[in-house]
Amino acid sequence: MRVFIASAGLSLLFLGLTSSVLRAQCSPDTENPVITDMPDNIALSADAGDCGATATWAVPNATDNCALMSFVGTAAPGDFFGVGNTLVTYSAMDASGNLSASSFLVSVTDDENPTFNNVPGNITQSVDAGSCNAVVVWSGPNAVDNCGISSTSSSHSSGDTFSVGTTVVTFNTTDVNGRTGSVSFSIQVTDDEDPTAIAQDLTVQLDDNEPVIDRLVPRSALLWRKLRQRRGAVRDGFLA
Repeated sequence: MRVFIASAGLSLLFLGLTSSVLRAQCSPDTENPVITDMPDNIALSADAGDCGATATWAVPNATDNCALMSFVGTAAPGDFFGVGNTLVTYSAMDASGNLSASSFLVSVTDDENPTFNNVPGNITQSVDAGSCNAVVVWSGPNAVDNCGISSTSSSHSSGDTFSVGTTVVTFNTTDVNGRTGSVSFSIQVTDDEDPTAIAQDLTVQLDDNEPVIDRLVPRSALLWRKLRQRRGAVRDGFLA
């Protein structure tokens, strides 16, 4: 029995007699090589800030009844694997062309939510002159992710018009693997503009029969005087 151990993916180690001698001893050889010590499936979370992870495992062994000519793997311990499922296969072939293969799965998941850079702070702004609203402008935020952004949306846009009061602006994003993130800030619009009094000339036509005192006293006072007069509260022609 001859043993091969695969190392560093494609490197081979051969122990035993020369292939010509072994072929003579094993002819005809119809027995496939045997691969042992295959790793179990490997599940990993992506490294922080990366869209994948480095996987390590113990390299399996291969044996054959006669002459093992090659033993190779499609990946080697320490390789970087992207998010998703990758099948790692080791193949062994003997001198007679008999072939065996065995595989395990490396699964890497993206467990990192997207985030935002350059998030504005809360904004306080006075209304535009002569208006009960304000046009508010800001820059950012920008969505970032270890694997990439699929879509971003927001409740409002820079340059929108905001009414007096407080409005919460929210940004939402989804990465290429379906993970989501959000961020918010508030916009407060205040009315700091004083009201303005508008003067207007008035012309009042008085009744000629109305007493002079009634012409000099404001209308509201006259009504109050007449009401009290009816109740006997007027003395000597003056308001009580």
